[in-house]
Amino acid sequence: MVEHLTYEVAREIVEKALAQQLVKLAEKLAGGKRLTQFEMAMLLVALTRDDLGKLEKSVRELRSEMDKKIDFTNSRIDDLSKKIDFTNSRIDDLKGDFDEKIELIHQSLEKRVDDLRSEVILLRQSVDSLRDLILAFSSQKKREEEKK
Repeated sequence: MVEHLTYEVAREIVEKALAQQLVKLAEKLAGGKRLTQFEMAMLLVALTRDDLGKLEKSVRELRSEMDKKIDFTNSRIDDLSKKIDFTNSRIDDLKGDFDEKIELIHQSLEKRVDDLRSEVILLRQSVDSLRDLILAFSSQKKREEEKK
């Protein structure tokens, strides 16, 4: 924190000194005098500082825009993640319902198959009884005809 404050104070001092020198350079140029190499260097430093200031501002604005876009993207990702979680939960619910219905259908079919087996057994018994009656009746009829 102290280092940052020291840097800021030093920066302000340099900026004020440079601004004062630029005023003097502008007056000298306005008077039609030639600039020394040092004064030309100071002028170039001032122009470069302005360009760097503009560049720094552009970088800050770009970073701010990127941060906003990243935040928006993260928000969208969170929303999509919630939708995926909801969808997965719904799929699990439907799977449970589906499994339950399949089990009920399976039980119903098993009961129906058991009922049909019982009916087939009863039908066989009935057919066997009917056959036995027909055979007995046929045998009796044959005996009666032989007696005649």
